[in-house]
Order: sequence, then structure tokens, then C-alpha cells
Amino acid sequence: MIVQCCVCEKVRKENQWFVQAKPVDPHETAVSHGYCPSCADKAFGELYRRARKREQSQLTVTAA
Repeated sequence: MIVQCCVCEKVRKENQWFVQAKPVDPHETAVSHGYCPSCADKAFGELYRRARKREQSQLTVTAA
């Protein structure tokens, strides 16, 4: 199965993302879609930053 970014269409292979020379044909190969790290950061970056900040503040309160 091939994992392809649903935004930029890069393909993941062994935890590396790259532009494939020829387009993936979903009729020939099983394809799963997700986000490459750069597209995920663009799409969800602010949400992740807020969640991390909230988690860190809760850990600080719990540890004190």
C-alpha cells in the first residue's frame, strides 16, 4: 500500500516523503491518504501548537 499526501501528492516510503516521477494510479495500487509533515503543519499547525501549550501548562500545574 502506498501512502500519499492528500494535499501535495508526495509519497511516503520508509518514513521519507518525496515527489514520485509518475502519478500514482489508484486502479493499479492500493493508496492511503494522509498528510506529509509540511502540509500537516500548514493545515493543523496552530491547533497542534495550542494543544501542546495546553498540555505543557497542565503538566506544570500537576508537577507543582
